[in-house]
Amino acid sequence: MLRSHAICDPITEKFNLPARFGTGNQTETYVELMARARFAVTNEGLLSISVEDKDPQTAADLANAFVDELMALDQKISSSRATKNRQFIEERLGRVKGQLDSSRQALEAFQRTNKAVDFDEQTRLAISQATDLKVMLAKLDLDLKSLERVVGEDNAELIDKKVRRQIVQKQLADLEEGGRDSSYFSLPVSRIPKLKGQYELLYSNVRVNEALYETLLGLLEQAKV
Repeated sequence: MLRSHAICDPITEKFNLPARFGTGNQTETYVELMARARFAVTNEGLLSISVEDKDPQTAADLANAFVDELMALDQKISSSRATKNRQFIEERLGRVKGQLDSSRQALEAFQRTNKAVDFDEQTRLAISQATDLKVMLAKLDLDLKSLERVVGEDNAELIDKKVRRQIVQKQLADLEEGGRDSSYFSLPVSRIPKLKGQYELLYSNVRVNEALYETLLGLLEQAKV
């Protein structure tokens, strides 16, 4: 890198080396400068730069100029890399933001369509309600069989239990298959296994995109610094 024109050309211009070296063009000046300059790495891993010239001070100034230009070039390269890195992160962040918005919209559409506000809680409630209704239905069946043995079909209590059984059976059917309940707490039990897989996929997409978005935001702040 020290022998590159990116470092040597500014030094040539700063010290007006063509006039000092008596060279006719940029190429001859560059060759003469390289002939006078020595670059080496010491056993300790340090960079050694020396330049020969009639004037000791000029030789020292030229050696120091190599150091200055090397540091300036390194800073320029680092800055360029940082800029490209920031631009890459910004572009990636924009893409992830779009994916996050899309995944959230898909989840919201699923929740609206299937009335799934809190899927896990709704599943627990639906199964609990279905269990209670089945227990109630089983008890009514036992009562009906017992009554039918001792009373006639016109018995008021028997008729009342039959009506109650129809109501409970209808409620259970609505709960299992989905009835006319339009509330967001009505989740058909029979559809839970299928809906659960869809819900978990959509929800995981949202969580993954949220995690990526937060990570990229942090990286962008570091890149800006």
